[in-house]
Parts: sequence; C-alpha cells; structure tokens
Amino acid sequence: GYSWYRIVIDWYHIIIHWYQRVIRWYHGMIHSWYRKVVHWLWEVFVSEVVKLFKNRKWNLIFQYHQVMLNLQSHRWF
Repeated sequence: GYSWYRIVIDWYHIIIHWYQRVIRWYHGMIHSWYRKVVHWLWEVFVSEVVKLFKNRKWNLIFQYHQVMLNLQSHRWF
C-alpha cells in the first residue's frame, strides 16, 4: 500500500511541476500575443477614426445627422 501511495504522490508532484511550467510559459506567450493584438487593434482603430475625420463624407453625414436631430426635436412645435 505504501509503495503505491509513494508512486501516486511522486507522479502528482511531477505532473503539478510540469503543469505549472507549461502554464507559466503559456501565460507569458498569451500575454505578449495579447498585448501585440491589442496594440495592433488600437492602431487600426485610431487610423480608421483619423481617416473618417479627414474624410469629407464623414462631415456630411455628421451634418445630416445634426439636421435630422434638429428636425426630430422641433417636430412637436
């Protein structure tokens, strides 16, 4: 009985040890990957927003939206 118990305990320690190593490596990898993705998405988002603001059509859409809002607010009078 004792020998089996010892073997189980040893294997448990080995598995936990490797599991922790893998998790640590995985977390490091995921963290750097996640940062890269977030950074890239942010750059894309900012560049798209800048493009929209530079775009003349965006100004027209914005003005149209303001006109529609004004019409909606004055509809009842």
